[in-house]
Amino acid sequence: MTRGRPGWLTVANIRPLWRRAGTPTSSSSTTGASFAATEKAETWRLRPQSWPTWRVATETATCLADLHHRLHALPPRLGEGEDDRILHLDLHPENVMLTSRGPVVIDWRNATEGPADLDVALSAIIIAQVAVEEAHPLASSAATLLAAFVDRVGGRVLTTLDQAVAMRRSDPALTSGERERLDAAAALITGRR
Repeated sequence: MTRGRPGWLTVANIRPLWRRAGTPTSSSSTTGASFAATEKAETWRLRPQSWPTWRVATETATCLADLHHRLHALPPRLGEGEDDRILHLDLHPENVMLTSRGPVVIDWRNATEGPADLDVALSAIIIAQVAVEEAHPLASSAATLLAAFVDRVGGRVLTTLDQAVAMRRSDPALTSGERERLDAAAALITGRR
């Protein structure tokens, strides 16, 4: 994360805050697999054995919710609003490395400050996009993960869901198919699907 956009955080800016909180921020000295890589391995290796996919998804959801809670407990560096917090804006299983020291959040290029609920809603919509892509090998696991994540973060997802969908829709890295699935993903989150 080296972008110098006004109002955006850089690794250099966020690292001291996270060090004070005791949370690793960079994968430069980190070895491990992402949650998603672990989820893929567990999904294929453990199904239909004694540790079902829902347990892996539930543990992943608990960790993601905890990472959001820990991140949003940090004071903003630049923001002056009462609700401003540090936001990752791309916190999902592919961006969490599992290490011997615990989970490490990576890929901070979208980080900024703003309302914590937006960060939570973006995580939910990203997970939901995988869940509604029927051909995706992890669609079922993502649906389970989404339900568990929403359960752990409560109504926070719904307060800024429309804004999160709009942000995802404007993401130039999304394919047309991913954009087309955004409405179905939002409907899955709100229970209208």
